[in-house]
Amino acid sequence: MIDDVRRGAPNPRVEARWLNSEGRELRNAIAHGNGRAAEADAAASYERLQAIVRALLRQYIGFATRWNADRESVAESVGVPPAGSLAAAYVSALESEARQPGSARDILQ
Repeated sequence: MIDDVRRGAPNPRVEARWLNSEGRELRNAIAHGNGRAAEADAAASYERLQAIVRALLRQYIGFATRWNADRESVAESVGVPPAGSLAAAYVSALESEARQPGSARDILQ
């Protein structure tokens, strides 16, 4: 996602805020059985959601590759035990980047 920002793609912080508000409203509508009422909003949001998911998947795959190649170094940089799970390490890297932008940039490319 960081590389996408450099290429002029949407800002991850903006997308996160959008997901937390409008995305949450869509999820809640579907979860509470009001999916039909949210169809128009969901259709309008489809492209944006798809772009976010694709960016996250590319980033996750890149992180997983780095984690598998150099687990010790990555674990140390994100503050998790090397024996921990890939998902926990990824979440720690995301949280670190959210708290201090740029702190995990090298491993979230």
